[in-house]
Amino acid sequence: MANVRTLKKELSLVLEIIVEECFIVRDLYPHKAKETEDVIAEAVSLFQTTRSQRNTDKTISQKKFYTDLRNSYVEGMFAILRKVEALHEK
Repeated sequence: MANVRTLKKELSLVLEIIVEECFIVRDLYPHKAKETEDVIAEAVSLFQTTRSQRNTDKTISQKKFYTDLRNSYVEGMFAILRKVEALHEK
């Protein structure tokens, strides 16, 4: 990761991809609209939580903090993406 601005762009891009996939599921399977809305809400919540975190611990370097933050966000979004994939299979 080069800087915080790049991280913010990555966070937004991943959220957009998840939401687009949820819209596709909702359009293909209208009876799963409530489930897709729940997944979108979870993704937005993770996005907002991640964007609002700040490094208040002076013992951790900024680089390590933001690298760990990015990795935890990506792991969370992969978990959400697995839920979207499960919606395709039901």
